[in-house]
Parts: sequence; structure tokens; C-alpha cells
Amino acid sequence: MKNLLPEQPRSRNVIVTGDVSYRAGDGVRLPIRHGLCEMEQSRTDVTLGWQDGKNRLSAVMPQGEFRRYLREGAVHYETVDEAASTEPSSEREMQ
Repeated sequence: MKNLLPEQPRSRNVIVTGDVSYRAGDGVRLPIRHGLCEMEQSRTDVTLGWQDGKNRLSAVMPQGEFRRYLREGAVHYETVDEAASTEPSSEREMQ
């Protein structure tokens, strides 16, 4: 019997360390700033979300494009050590 439930995206953090960009609609390619991004992966595409000052931004790209960024080293999955080093050390940093 076929699974009738919608696909659940997989979430994980990635770190952008190289030149990564996305196309906003039919416009020019825009850069994604270096640093931590939240990634949601579906069967067909990847959504990256990040904070830029007070603005929350996101970009959707095809799986193949995201895999190319991984192969090129422009993006890598966050490790346990990296996650521990980005946790706020005080309540002031969380605000």
C-alpha cells in the first residue's frame, strides 16, 4: 500500500564557508552570507534559512545544486563540536 502521508522534510544545520548563492524568482543570483544556516531537505529541494541582522531570510534550491555546494566545500554539515561552540554563553547573548 502506498504511503498517503505527505513527505516530512529533514532538518539539520549547515555552515556556509564559500560562495553560495540563490536566485530570487527570475532575478539575479544573490549571495548567502557565510555562517550557520538551518537546512530543510525534501525529496526535490533544499531550503536554507539564516538570520541577517534583524531579518530572517531563506532560499530554496534544487537538491543537485545543494550537493554541488557540498562537493565544492562551500557548505558543510555542522558538527557536534561546532554546535557546542555556537551556543550562547550568557542570557545577554540570547537577546
